[in-house]
Amino acid sequence: MTATHAPVPVRRIITVAALQAGLSADELLARRLSAGPVMAARDRAAMLARHLRPDRSWSALGREFRRDRGGLIRCAGRAVARYVAQDAEEVAAVHEIGAMLEVEVGEISMVSSQVNFLRNELARARRRVAYLERELMTLEGGAS
Repeated sequence: MTATHAPVPVRRIITVAALQAGLSADELLARRLSAGPVMAARDRAAMLARHLRPDRSWSALGREFRRDRGGLIRCAGRAVARYVAQDAEEVAAVHEIGAMLEVEVGEISMVSSQVNFLRNELARARRRVAYLERELMTLEGGAS
């Protein structure tokens, strides 16, 4: 597909990413299924949706994925991290999806909103760990 063709519909990206992983689109989007191959396929679909449809906001994409903006950024961020690290399974799956969609995937990198979101998540996680460590010390100190 060249730049002169219409953009790939997000629902098609979801459907093809699910198919590539041996899932249905409903399984890929289901909230109750969030581990292993389902999560990897959802992450991949989110990354490709953002990559192939930069005209769509994270919020708009989130509605199509039945996720909030932050959840979708996390999904895409996990896939981008695997792809950029040249995880063989991830790279192969992404290029297979691209071929199924008849598009050239091209170069994928972490976009600033993903990087900033992941940095904020890391800061929150560090604060939570510090809080839990203080709580544990208080409990251990009281039990001595």
